[in-house]
Amino acid sequence: MSKTVSVDKSKLNVYRKRFEECHRLAQQAFDSEQYVGCCILVVHAAISLADYCCIKVLGLRHAGSNHSDTLGLYSRLSIKHPEFKNSIGRLGKIISLKNMAEYDDEVITQKDASSILKDLNRFKEFIDKAL
Repeated sequence: MSKTVSVDKSKLNVYRKRFEECHRLAQQAFDSEQYVGCCILVVHAAISLADYCCIKVLGLRHAGSNHSDTLGLYSRLSIKHPEFKNSIGRLGKIISLKNMAEYDDEVITQKDASSILKDLNRFKEFIDKAL
């Protein structure tokens, strides 16, 4: 079981604002051809948005160092929406890019950054519809 902490729902805007700032900066990084920075910011934006969802629905967020546990907690939400399963896949795809962007010796291309930014935008669109 992953480590979680209770978060008062009055703190929701902190996580939403964190998402919005990382999302905006990711787009700026992409526009200035800083694709590694873009991908790192996308990962953190997605994690903040997943935290926002978990707090809104459960009053909890993941508190460990393994970001894939955030995905586990998010996937346990009882969101009754036909696109929820797709949103889990998108979040997983984004989180899986973290190691590549931060630690691997792989080159992050414009195509990689564009794809992951598109996944983040679709994840956000789903959240805005479903919650």
